Formats: sequence, structure tokens, C-alpha cells
Amino acid sequence: MVKFQQVIDVNLTGTFLGMQAVVEQLKAAGGGSIINVSSIEGLRVRPWCHPYVASKWAVRGLREIGAIELGPQNIRVNSIHPGFIRTR
Repeated sequence: MVKFQQVIDVNLTGTFLGMQAVVEQLKAAGGGSIINVSSIEGLRVRPWCHPYVASKWAVRGLREIGAIELGPQNIRVNSIHPGFIRTR
């Protein structure tokens, strides 16, 4: 359970707190853009990575609700979803 909570804290709670930290400044500036980093696992399911997959799907949810709530203030909210890159 500890590992699950650690992954959620970093990937999801960290993303939420980052968004929260900039919203007032973006409103004061008349708008802007928030770009969150999700993962390809936020678009599909990979077995045996429960905390990671759950957290990255939740980042997509934050993007959706953020876009709906902040769009009227001219603040765009997007997420990127990089995949695996095999290297040596």
C-alpha cells in the first residue's frame, strides 16, 4: 500500500498542486497554458502497474476538468502522453 500511495502522491497529487500553484497568476495575466505530463499508460492499460496506470489516467481527468473550469478564464489545460523509448 505504501508504494501505491507514493506513486499517487507524486504523479497525481503533485500534478494537482502544480496546477493549483499557477492558476491565480494565470488568471491575473489574462490567461495562459498548463501542460501536464501523463503517459501512454494514461490512454491505455498496462498490466501489473496499478498505481502508475491509475495515477496517469487521473492526470487525464485533471486535464479535462481543468480545461472545463479554467477555459472561461482563457487558461488552456492540456496533457502530453509520452510512451516507452527503447535505448541501449
